[in-house]
This record gives sequence, C-alpha cells and structure tokens, in this order.
Amino acid sequence: MLKKIILLGIIISFVLLAGCTSRSPEIAVLDIEEVLARSRRAQELQEELLNIGNTLEEEYSQQEDEEEDQNHLERVYQEYLSNKQRLENSFNEEVKVVIEEIRKDKNIDTVLYKDSVYYGGLDITEKLVEMLDSKYDEEEGSDNDRE
Repeated sequence: MLKKIILLGIIISFVLLAGCTSRSPEIAVLDIEEVLARSRRAQELQEELLNIGNTLEEEYSQQEDEEEDQNHLERVYQEYLSNKQRLENSFNEEVKVVIEEIRKDKNIDTVLYKDSVYYGGLDITEKLVEMLDSKYDEEEGSDNDRE
C-alpha cells in the first residue's frame, strides 16, 4: 500500500512538473498582400516583370510574318510566364529565409496567413517588410561595390 502511495506521489509530481515547464505554442500571422504592397523588394521585382512584359510585347509587335504570328505569340507568352515564375520563386525564397529568421528570433512555432486567422497571433508583417528590404538593400550595396 505504501508503495502505491509513493508511486502515485511520484506520478503526480511528474505531471505537475511537466505542466509547469511546457509553454504554449507561439503563433504568428503574416499579411502577404501587405508585404507585396509595401516591400520595396516586391515592388522592384514587379517592376522587373513589367519591363520584361513590355520588352516581349514590343518584340511581338515587330513581328511581320502573319503565319509565324501565332507561334511567336505562344513563345513570347511562355517566356513571360517563365520569367514570372522565376521572379516569384526568388521572392518566395527570400521571404522564407526572413520568416525563418523572425521565427527563431521571436521563438515562434507557427506562421499562418493573416487572412486565414479569425483572431489572435503575433503579426510579423511589418517586421518581415523591414527585414526583407534591409536584406535587399545590403545585397544591392554589395553588388554596387563590386562594380
């Protein structure tokens, strides 16, 4: 009987200690639309895509052979889509790196899109925009130094 009481006391102690040491998960939210609208890096990539589109449109409009017209249009469109995908992938990778830095710094367990969350969560949108633009500015500066 004494063994059962001691065992029960030990189990209760472990349960209480485990409850005291565990922390609730930290959840953050991110408004990606705001990041796209406010980040200089995102705007620079959008401008780059617009310039590519304008160049391709100009190239297409100079096409004179009507038989080749449809094939050329398809090639131009595919080239545009390829560049769009490349720029989106590049931006997504940059955002992912910065989110990971914020996550580690703020001890965050989960990051969700803000439009998917009804209530709660630490909003890291502003921090992401600042760090993303800061990283980009540093890279731009080092690229200019090399030239």
